[in-house]
Amino acid sequence: MAQTAYVNADSIRFAPKCPHCGRAAETTRSLAAQRNIDALFGEYGLLTLVEAPVCRSASAARRRAGIASTIASVAFIFIGGFLATAAALNDYTILAVALGVTVGFVALLGRTGWDDALLDRALLGVNVRRAGANRLRITFTRDDHFSEWAAMNPLASASAGAMGWRPPPKPEPPPDFALMSSRRFPAIALASSSALIALHHWFARSSGEVFMVGLCLMTALAFLSIAGLVYPPLFWAVSTHGRHLAAPYRVAGAVIGFAGLAAGFLLGVSYGR
Repeated sequence: MAQTAYVNADSIRFAPKCPHCGRAAETTRSLAAQRNIDALFGEYGLLTLVEAPVCRSASAARRRAGIASTIASVAFIFIGGFLATAAALNDYTILAVALGVTVGFVALLGRTGWDDALLDRALLGVNVRRAGANRLRITFTRDDHFSEWAAMNPLASASAGAMGWRPPPKPEPPPDFALMSSRRFPAIALASSSALIALHHWFARSSGEVFMVGLCLMTALAFLSIAGLVYPPLFWAVSTHGRHLAAPYRVAGAVIGFAGLAAGFLLGVSYGR
């Protein structure tokens, strides 16, 4: 049975054993602590990382599962989104809604970090979530490891009550952090591009004329805006503001933008049928 406790992030300690199998730890694994309400409504910020000692086999299994989960989630979101769009265009409303809800659920798991948390619990025997600014909720699947951990962390508690802790000083934000972390610009861009796409849809249906270039650009902007609402830096990844981002983020932004262009092209072609 899983055991849960609350502890301050700056005072947490671990026994030198793998929480999954109980063997001596051979390496460490970074556990990302997220908080649902911050992930959904707050601005993007740096995650709290907790280094947990684990054995090499558990670490390797978790790494493989994480890669497979990321690839499968991204593929499902893109393919499911295209299928939902195609179903909606062909008046399969129930199928389109079902696909849209499923895609939204998968995206929500990734946005709130629960996909990683579930993998950590299953493959590492421990997962961590944020319960406050400097407060963590940690869960162990093995009772014996939890008992040993609790003995090493006497300030841990079984509830989220305050224990007199003080939040650590916030680090200095990098340049453009306020711009790159805000969801305001992606939200405005999504609203604007959606309105223009809807206006173009009405015009194309009534007059039979399609502005293919403008439609493709608007759908690309809409795709990047949706990505920016999930992870704000992706909205800027293909602009000059995203030059300092790591290459995988810039590549992801380019892929999302091209996917939006393709969706706009398919939508434009559909008007001629």
